[in-house]
Amino acid sequence: MSAVIVNDSNQRRRVVLLLFCVCFVLEAALGPNIAVAGGRIDFMLIFAGCVALSFGGTYGVLCSFGAGLLFDLMTSGPVGAMAFLLTLSSFFLGAEDRDRLADDMAGACRLFFVSAAAVELAYQLCLALTSQQGSFVDVVFLRWLPSTLLDCVVFLPFVFLLSRTGSSGPQLGKKKSGRTRKGSYRIKGL
Repeated sequence: MSAVIVNDSNQRRRVVLLLFCVCFVLEAALGPNIAVAGGRIDFMLIFAGCVALSFGGTYGVLCSFGAGLLFDLMTSGPVGAMAFLLTLSSFFLGAEDRDRLADDMAGACRLFFVSAAAVELAYQLCLALTSQQGSFVDVVFLRWLPSTLLDCVVFLPFVFLLSRTGSSGPQLGKKKSGRTRKGSYRIKGL
């Protein structure tokens, strides 16, 4: 007897839309107002990372491009810089087109941490080249490092909640790792 796999694409849309709304509200309301040691939280980077690690493929890249473009329009940085960086980051994060959060959450978090550090460094250097930042010390120690640490810390609750929602849809008879359940069920008393 084979297991029935239900592919609910509307659930994927609902999860991404809810995640986008939460990240957009947090980016607009809290992003500019919370600064720790000169670093600010980039909720659109967190959204792009969550979508790329959960769904990957073209869907993750397109969502990341839209999030990056929205980030660029909400800030005073160069338009298109964050859109390009998030698109590139999501392409590499979601290259396998599978749900990495359900398979290996620790590995997915490590990938996001490296990606967030690279995106933040490239964006801060882009701001420095357009004369919006100060010296190299200001870029690295007062902007890049605190921003990266804040992004990584704030990413953890998002990834924990997203990994528990079952972003790939319900799969009857399958575990999160994709293997079918084997073994017998012993029911005592019947």
